[in-house]
Amino acid sequence: MSNKVIIRDPLIEPYEIWVDTDQYTVGIPKTTIDKDGNDLENLTKSKYYNSLETALKYLVKVKIIKENKSFDNIGEYIKTYHNFLREFQNLFV
Repeated sequence: MSNKVIIRDPLIEPYEIWVDTDQYTVGIPKTTIDKDGNDLENLTKSKYYNSLETALKYLVKVKIIKENKSFDNIGEYIKTYHNFLREFQNLFV
């Protein structure tokens, strides 16, 4: 098994962030069983990032899309984007 850190947080559900020495992987966790009956952890819909910041920016975009909302102008979208991004950034303080 490779060494990794798994980040789970209600703010990013159903996604997880897996951190290893090379990258940040964002995806939805799925457990499968191998032929020997062992549980295998995998991520579906995986995206790979070089920094935590870019991984979180992706999750902000996903969060906005999940709201299934239309915006009347780009300013509204940017304001919503920055509000969600601020939620994540507040975790860094």
